[in-house]
Amino acid sequence: MKINKQLKQFFSGLLIVLILQTVFVSPKTSLAAINQAIPETSAQSAMVIDATNGQILFEQNSEEAVEVASISKLLTIYIVLQAVEKGEIDLDYQVPISDYAYAVSQDYDVSNVPLRQDELYTVEELIESVMISLSNGSTIALAELVSGSESDFVKQMNTYLENWGIMNASIINATGLNGAYDPTDAETIDRGPQNMLSAEAVAIISYHLLKDHPEILKHTQINRKLFKYGTSDEFEMTNYNLMLPGRTFEFEGVDGLLTGYSAKDGGSFVSTIIRNDMRIISIVLGAQGTESRYHETKKLFDYVFSAYMTEEIIKQGDEATQVSQIKVSNGKISPAPMRYGENLNLVVPVIDTAPRLEYEFIPNDQINQIGELTAPLEAGTVIGYVSINITDQAIRYLRTSAAYDTGGVPVEIAETIEVAPWYSQTWQIITESVGNGWDSTRRFFTDIFN
Repeated sequence: MKINKQLKQFFSGLLIVLILQTVFVSPKTSLAAINQAIPETSAQSAMVIDATNGQILFEQNSEEAVEVASISKLLTIYIVLQAVEKGEIDLDYQVPISDYAYAVSQDYDVSNVPLRQDELYTVEELIESVMISLSNGSTIALAELVSGSESDFVKQMNTYLENWGIMNASIINATGLNGAYDPTDAETIDRGPQNMLSAEAVAIISYHLLKDHPEILKHTQINRKLFKYGTSDEFEMTNYNLMLPGRTFEFEGVDGLLTGYSAKDGGSFVSTIIRNDMRIISIVLGAQGTESRYHETKKLFDYVFSAYMTEEIIKQGDEATQVSQIKVSNGKISPAPMRYGENLNLVVPVIDTAPRLEYEFIPNDQINQIGELTAPLEAGTVIGYVSINITDQAIRYLRTSAAYDTGGVPVEIAETIEVAPWYSQTWQIITESVGNGWDSTRRFFTDIFN
């Protein structure tokens, strides 16, 4: 009986240990499990990023440039929308159609909506036709509107890429069509070089497009729509994105962005999806076959949403308690009241429910060499940034995202600080001098007796 009791106690203890080991898995063990689950894609170049802060969640050969065809149009539309934002054109502007744009629009061997030269089209109509049905004629019309000619527009495209630090790219036109393409000669459709971009380059373009112009999603999530609805020129536009609701490879939450196909490098797909308050952008370039790009994208979606979640770290307006006090020289208020100027969500492993965070304050030129501010200071003045990292986990960002250099969270003055009157400044100098004198005296006697 005594032996049986001891055996029961032994097995009970063993069971408790096993349960505890199952429940309290160490973060490092769990992170190792996530790393083992990282998929491989058959695409030539791939990347997944968080659309909000540019955090890199997956990459494979992300710097390898491949022929991207219509994916090029993401950069074209971004530049057009930038021109709208700058007031150079507006969405209701009536766009004339040149001979070349007209000729391209009449070629139904490439993606198009038919355009007429005796008709004017709004900028928004043309943008929608590009983002839904990849219309090449519309793309050329928009490029000519912004820059005067497609060749000059291509210069703008390359300038943007250079400013973003993208060097391994080759852009020869605004559409992604082959370089020797002639709309009057069907045999030229696959002749000549194509635009070439890497997954990293496309991630940067897509990140800025959604960051600066999120309204583009109202077009990219449309499955079908009639171009010039209600007129004799009605033409059905069908979205090539087969992951949208009701399509062959439907995936819940997908609402953009664009597809491309190259005879040499295969199918490409840039997609965006939002789930559980986390929006990501997936880039799959050079997948063999038109269906493969959807299978590879699903693989990446499944991985990211099973391995990661978004965690709110900072709320805009919260007191910046993680930053040491900063004295304000000559100010009515000192030390400076500080707050965070933006929200920050980090993407963290799903098993890390309470990530340990490391904060580093990076001052800007508002703070002088001795670490002080100088009054007056307006509320909202940015005085530096806070870089936030997760302990034992490397966080990488797209190099053009705000978080790449600074951590991305601005620290600003919480309330206006005026210059103190002269007598207050004088009293401040006296009290500081006395305080410094007492500190020196205390250190002197401490050194003697120690």
